Amino acid sequence: MKKITPDEGVDYPHDFPSTAVRTLAKERIASYTGREKNEIEILRKKTARGLWPPMVWVKGKKTDMDISLSHDGRYVAFAFIAA
Repeated sequence: MKKITPDEGVDYPHDFPSTAVRTLAKERIASYTGREKNEIEILRKKTARGLWPPMVWVKGKKTDMDISLSHDGRYVAFAFIAA
């Protein structure tokens, strides 16, 4: 878990906590996998029944990684497991 502040350079202040947790997760996944941060996306598919859980994509391909994202106010947390 990490306490975040608006001056940490998150790209989209209009959705600050959600963007912050994705930014931090992408940085850690990049470090873990040896990839560049800009090669990694964390996406949630939207359907008529609601949003799916987040999925990790690398260079446009879905991975087998499981990821959990959480934020509450200025606190964010994530966990992932690579198959």
